Amino acid sequence: MTVHAQDNGPERLRLKGLYPVADYVPNIKGVGLWNIRAQWTGAKRCPKKGEFYLSGSPISAYRAFEDLTSEYHIARLVEVREVKSLEIVRFL
Repeated sequence: MTVHAQDNGPERLRLKGLYPVADYVPNIKGVGLWNIRAQWTGAKRCPKKGEFYLSGSPISAYRAFEDLTSEYHIARLVEVREVKSLEIVRFL
């Protein structure tokens, strides 16, 4: 599922996409701040206090410090790790 970003620019909101967290990130034991990203939940509604939502260009996650009256794409925080892999480019 692909949803166009607000400005219909080159960046698209993807269900499996991972986005940076622009502001407050809770202190989660054993998780470094660089290992936290936001993922779209598939919902679009007015965020409630404490929830994270996606906005902006480039897309980033923000925390709602109060109930908002505008609709945004709701996000959840996820822990990530970098996995290096090799890809076959061509056969020789």
